[in-house]
Amino acid sequence: MFILNTLKATPSFVSPATHAPLLLPPLTLHSSPPFPRCQVFNDELGSYSGVLSTVQASIKQLNAAVRGFEGVSPAVAETVAELAQGRVPRAWVAPRVELCLDNVAAWLADLQTRLEFLYDWAVDGPPPAVPLGMLSRPRAFLTAVQQSFAELGGRPVGQLHLEAVLLAEEEDEVLSKEALQSLGAAALGSVTLTCAADGTRRSLGEMLSEGCLVGGLVLQGARWDRERRCLADTQPGALHCALPLVWLRATPSPSVPALARALALPGAVLPVRARDAYVCPVFKYVACFGAKHNLADDDDCLATLLMPCGNRAAEYWAAHNVGAVAMADPAVQWEGVPAVAAAGARGQGQQGGARG
Repeated sequence: MFILNTLKATPSFVSPATHAPLLLPPLTLHSSPPFPRCQVFNDELGSYSGVLSTVQASIKQLNAAVRGFEGVSPAVAETVAELAQGRVPRAWVAPRVELCLDNVAAWLADLQTRLEFLYDWAVDGPPPAVPLGMLSRPRAFLTAVQQSFAELGGRPVGQLHLEAVLLAEEEDEVLSKEALQSLGAAALGSVTLTCAADGTRRSLGEMLSEGCLVGGLVLQGARWDRERRCLADTQPGALHCALPLVWLRATPSPSVPALARALALPGAVLPVRARDAYVCPVFKYVACFGAKHNLADDDDCLATLLMPCGNRAAEYWAAHNVGAVAMADPAVQWEGVPAVAAAGARGQGQQGGARG
């Protein structure tokens, strides 16, 4: 019912989202335009509107055929057969929106979670930390961020890098809706965040003026030790571990220039280490299991994180196919993914050898 109501309300989302009161005031530099949150919202809205329109048209045809108003076309027969077997109808699968395809129930739950996120965005304004897994096209969002800060700095887009910096804090600790609403604009100066690698502390306002915050990342194949701020072996029976916030810092001078140059090359293979840290790829959800993805310009690879190795060498984590995944709802455990799938993914990584 929520999905159908959302479908009817979709055209009225744009205006409230554009003019909604923000939890934080918009940050601008000089007289340049603010961060393109409306552009990102409109792109997301267009993607999900297409999915909802397709589903609505399909259900309308199915109902007409069931009531005898129309004949049973091959498309309707295929939809009925797939729904009867619990599968997602092929007609509902949109190339621009990658939802969970395990079964139709999981697909609908995933769709509802993302629509609720868009609804909250329309009512409350854009989130301070953008959950990458909620976006239908996260790479387009990253490109928009890069273009926006390139314009602010008066630089060509190719000279600006988005450097992913892992922070020590969880989103619920410092960026909860209640805390930001009570602090208001004072949160920009009073809320401080810590870089996990070197312990550098920056205010929320400084970080948002130099980039953006993203969340919703889950680490697979390893565990993030919050006390020691490094990678560690997973606990028995645990396949995944939630990661803290990530700061996407827009800078013309990356902290590891050699790594930035290597990743910019077409067809470049992700290196294993940089400055004694493990180069951890950040994937979209669809790439979390299956074939080994180790190309920097792979469409499924969104970014890379430099993570302290802890007591293990970087090659150890690479052999275990350790990577971060952008999930729509990290609070939901991957109950549909058996442990043997993770073992298979790790086996493929070991057979393929360490990354270049």
